[in-house]
Order: sequence, then C-alpha cells, then structure tokens
Amino acid sequence: MDSLNNIACPIDVLPLRERRRSIRYTSRLPTRIHTKTKSDRIGVSRNLSCVGALIATSSRFAIGERAMLEFPFALDPADTISVRGRIVRLQINAQAIDIWQRFFCGMEFLEPLDVDLLQFLLAVSSQGN
Repeated sequence: MDSLNNIACPIDVLPLRERRRSIRYTSRLPTRIHTKTKSDRIGVSRNLSCVGALIATSSRFAIGERAMLEFPFALDPADTISVRGRIVRLQINAQAIDIWQRFFCGMEFLEPLDVDLLQFLLAVSSQGN
C-alpha cells in the first residue's frame, strides 16, 4: 500500500495545510448530499481528508445537521460511495462564477475514511483534471 504522499496526481492535488486534525487534499468530485430535511442536493468536492470534506454547492445547510455525502461514479447505485457526517461550516463562496457553487459546505465525517478509500477518491479526482 502506497502512502498518500506517493499518489501520482497533478500538482494541484497537493495537501492544504491549516489548523486541522488531518491533511486535506484538493479534489474535484461530483457529490450528492442528503439530510433529513432534503435529499439529492448536489455539489463538487473542493478538498478531502480522512475526517472531512469541503463541498461547493448551491444549497444552504444548517450547522450541526447530520448528512450523508455520496460520491456517485456510475448510474448503478451499487457503485456509489457513501459517508455519514455532520455539517460544521457554511460560508458564501465569494469567488463563485455560477449559482451552482455559491456556498462552501464543510462536513466532518462521523467515522474517519479508510486510507485506501481516500487514495481511491483522490486518484479518481486526479483523472478528471
């Protein structure tokens, strides 16, 4: 198993270092976000770590709200990767060029992602760039 530092990916998929529990990696993956109040909201991941994600979306979420984040890779629901979490951040994306990305939504995962799963998601993201 390769470490995350050995993943072959474009230069823009380098870790973002801030005051976080885990290193965040730039990503661009389509997502769906489901909450008790509304299902099937869409977004695009901006970064991922083992413990959370930042999603650009047109949807507003309540801080503390529980959510299911999905990474759909095909039309077959069996190919969807799902992660449970809670919303910990919502801010206006001042650099949004369209309404589909007007908010940044920060989600903390209830259980950390397996390193192999994180590597897979980052590899898929790098193929799309």
